[in-house]
Amino acid sequence: MASAWAQSVLLTRGQIAEISGVSPGTLAFWLKNDLLVASSGGAGKGSHKKFKPIQASIAAILGRLQQFGVNIASLKAFSEFLQQGVRVGESCHLHPISLIEAVMLKRRIVKFELGESVSVYFVSDGEDAEFGGRIADSVSLIERDFLAQKTDHDPAEDIVAFARVLTSRDLMGLEAYAEVRTVMDGLDWSDPSWLIWQNSAGEWEISSQPEPSAQFTNHPQSDTAIFIAIGSIIRGIWGIDIRETRMEHLRRRIPDYRRSHPQIAERMTERLRALEKEQSDG
Repeated sequence: MASAWAQSVLLTRGQIAEISGVSPGTLAFWLKNDLLVASSGGAGKGSHKKFKPIQASIAAILGRLQQFGVNIASLKAFSEFLQQGVRVGESCHLHPISLIEAVMLKRRIVKFELGESVSVYFVSDGEDAEFGGRIADSVSLIERDFLAQKTDHDPAEDIVAFARVLTSRDLMGLEAYAEVRTVMDGLDWSDPSWLIWQNSAGEWEISSQPEPSAQFTNHPQSDTAIFIAIGSIIRGIWGIDIRETRMEHLRRRIPDYRRSHPQIAERMTERLRALEKEQSDG
């Protein structure tokens, strides 16, 4: 399945079990305890309910947590955390990459509102955008700084408008949803992983790692955390080839970089050729 999200079909409970690798008995128990959310179908045992593809991905993630011995109460709490991200993400029309941009913008605003320093780089005191660097003195300036940048998938104004309605409690779950979506859609050329843990209040938190060699976004506030290779899990259940994803990403980006950064474009072209050779060699 080249892109799980591109398929508009709804899935049966049996298909969710088959795709996610979760046993039918376990899936039935999870449905009874509301760990997965159906898109259609009446009440009852769930055999006639239908599910969006994102629910198969969530089931696969929960299945990996179950292998670590996470109990049903903690699984349910993590599911509620992810499902809240799904609800917020599906409440708008934005591309998953734009959702991540909205999260990043909102985090900068929250940081400013907490009294921390936030730098802006693309706006000055005047109206013209210019690359520089100064400390923001208002939320408006942070938003203007974002509006001055190029966005690839949605108008920057729409991303700013969505960021304004987000709460700080929405951010981590929404980012998790968007990361899963990017992998499902074959948009993510990286190989993301998560560290997840429960804080002192029993709430789940996630620290993301874009590549195996990269740093995690933040250090767990806990003695222990669970590592989940989210990219390989999601691609594995949907049959998505990361090499093909990376080649497509390079093919889209090279023309733009040839105009603005020809040396970078040349390195990207070399990388593309190497990936194509790997593919042809089998």
